[in-house]
Amino acid sequence: MSPVDIEPAPQAGAGQSRCKALPACGAAQEALALNQEPAVSFFTPAGEPRRIAYVRAEAALPAGRAAQRPLRRLGLLFCNGLATPMAGPKSVALEAFAREHLPSVSSVRFDYSAHTGLSSGSFSDSGNLRRWVDDALAVLDGVTDPEEQQIVVGSSMGGLVALHLALLRPRRVAALVLLAPALGFAERRWARLSDDQRAALLAGGRLSLNTEAAPRDAVGADFYRTAREFDLPAGPGGIPIRCPVRILHGLLDATVPLSVSQGLVTQIAGDDVALQLVKGGEHKLTSPRDLVLLQSTVAGLVLQLQQEHGGCDGAAGAAAAAVAALEP
Repeated sequence: MSPVDIEPAPQAGAGQSRCKALPACGAAQEALALNQEPAVSFFTPAGEPRRIAYVRAEAALPAGRAAQRPLRRLGLLFCNGLATPMAGPKSVALEAFAREHLPSVSSVRFDYSAHTGLSSGSFSDSGNLRRWVDDALAVLDGVTDPEEQQIVVGSSMGGLVALHLALLRPRRVAALVLLAPALGFAERRWARLSDDQRAALLAGGRLSLNTEAAPRDAVGADFYRTAREFDLPAGPGGIPIRCPVRILHGLLDATVPLSVSQGLVTQIAGDDVALQLVKGGEHKLTSPRDLVLLQSTVAGLVLQLQQEHGGCDGAAGAAAAAVAALEP
């Protein structure tokens, strides 16, 4: 039995936003302008009522290059931040970049259920971190190619989701790219609440997230309670992840303290962990310069992983050319 039921999405209409790439690559921009971007589809994990919206861009090598298919097949899986849909600028720009410059690498982006975007449910439908990690795991297992290892890119809360994917499926995750990973985000939000607000939540009430993307979406105490289940060990080497990890953090980030990313470098057990600070970078890291840095980081990892695996000249060469194209 198939683990998921997959169906195409209806044509975009009123109330449905089309994905629009930011300045990344000429050919990709032209394809998107012609509405040739991958379509939104939905799948339902077996035995569950939730429907998860996703976009998958298949790997596609130029004609005549099939013999150069890399031995290590890679994909990109993007995990969004809190109250951010899959049509956000980072995920769309990264997909467009991969389609033009990394033809041997597929990409998948998706909307969590009971969240923001096209998937079923809303925050009021018990939206919480447990559900969103389950969604990401379902996408990894049911949408990505099982023969591909994934470079999982996680932004803010999505960085915490990505870390848990690497712990739950270490053989499927080849590397992590974390943008201001929001470890402890719910605890920091809880600490900012007043005593009256906390009492209202504990009595069964709901409070607005009060974010730019979801100003009116309200969550209950379960949102904060379940987040504690996904806390990670704080001591050196306490997180048993050994794949390559790249962390990007803006020095003007007012949402996630820089100390979180700095601590994560030592918390992760593996040796191949690097933190890059972005001068002038804010939490979202969506400026043109920030997007180029993200693209370059991913391309560098593709090159590293292919070379470590003895990848063919076509795959590794494409990644090397992508890195060179982005150098100032």
